Amino acid sequence: MWPASDTIDVVNWLIYLAAIAAGAANPGQSGANAQLRKSLDETVLTAAWVYLTGLLAMLLIQLFVREAWPAGGKLAQVPWWAWTGGLLSIV
Repeated sequence: MWPASDTIDVVNWLIYLAAIAAGAANPGQSGANAQLRKSLDETVLTAAWVYLTGLLAMLLIQLFVREAWPAGGKLAQVPWWAWTGGLLSIV
């Protein structure tokens, strides 16, 4: 078994690699979304497809991660404006 410090080093490298992969994927996502929009010639349908596939991917990830859903009390403590992030992202 690895010593604790080696495990932390491995986790740090995995985090760095994930950050690099996310940064590299960002232009790819923009390009794919732009091409889909251009090919379909439908802005709303393209946006709906992008958000739907993102939701499905997050639900799939949830199946593997199995993170608990927040309790109702915790949801009630969230400021109203914090729920507008998805709406603001499409404006």
